[in-house]
Formats: sequence, structure tokens, C-alpha cells
Amino acid sequence: MSTTQQYPLHFRENELGMLFNSIIDGDSVSLVGVGSVGKTHMLQHIAQQEGVQNHLLEHMNQSKMRHENILFVMADANFCLDLTAFQADSAVRIPQNWAGFELLVRSLCQSCRDEKRFGSDLPRTLQEIYQMICTEDLNGAWRAPLHLQSAVESIFKSNNRIHRIVFLLDEFEQLLSIYP
Repeated sequence: MSTTQQYPLHFRENELGMLFNSIIDGDSVSLVGVGSVGKTHMLQHIAQQEGVQNHLLEHMNQSKMRHENILFVMADANFCLDLTAFQADSAVRIPQNWAGFELLVRSLCQSCRDEKRFGSDLPRTLQEIYQMICTEDLNGAWRAPLHLQSAVESIFKSNNRIHRIVFLLDEFEQLLSIYP
């Protein structure tokens, strides 16, 4: 993950507490606001800092869940692969949502590679899954959702302390319109 500005532990504690409470409850949450008010910074603040995660869990009196039980995965749709030029030259059509699935698996790979708690086996397995998405012939592009499922299952199998994977989706408005 990219290095972001470090904020104090209590940065936007009330807003983050409500957001975190919903995450712990397993709810989906939309963080909406005008541009440049700090939505991305809030997501990065909780996604990349173990101390913040533990502080928020303690603040919520959440004794059954710890940082070790949650994998936060930051995925920014600004980094989706643009297939426009490639598809113009190809007789085979890649499903519209392929780029979103590719981004989610790539983000999982990055998150697990950045986390010391996973060692080297899981990142290697996820990289192999990611390579399958990227190197399959175009007729197999429809398998991308299955590869995402395989990546998620690999994480749960490799680390029995992970109870929840939380995808923090940034700038996903356009992608949401093409998903089933």
C-alpha cells in the first residue's frame, strides 16, 4: 500500500467509530461527501494502521474482535486497468466487470504482501491466482469472479485468525453500474 499521512490516533474518532461499528457488524457502508473532504484519508487511516484499528475496537468495547481478526483491503478504482485500446484490437470481448475483479484480487495480493502476519506462502499463492486472471486466454476472462473467490478462500484457509475481510472501495461509483 502506498504510504499515507499519519494522523493522530483519535483522528475523526466519532465518524470512524460509527464506520468501524458497521464494519464489525458485517454491514456495507457508503462514505459519501463532496470532493476533497477527506473520505480517502479516513479509509487509509483505518486500513493501514494496526494501532488505529485496535484503538477503535477498544473504544467500541469490542472484546471478541482484534486487529488480527480483520484484513482491510484498500482498492482504488482509479487504478483499474483500462481495456479500451486492447478490446478495440481484439475479436474476443472481455466482460466489462473483469477490470474490477482484477483490481480486487490485485489489492488482496498487495494487502497480504504488506502484512507481516501472513509470511510468504499466502502472498505467493495469491500472486499465482492473480497471474491466472492476467494470463488466461481471453475466452477465460469470465472466470475472474471465481479467481476472486479462490483468493478469499485461500486467505481464510491460511490464517484461522482472520474472521473478516473488509474491502474499502474508493472511487467505485462507475464500476458499481457494471456489476451484476
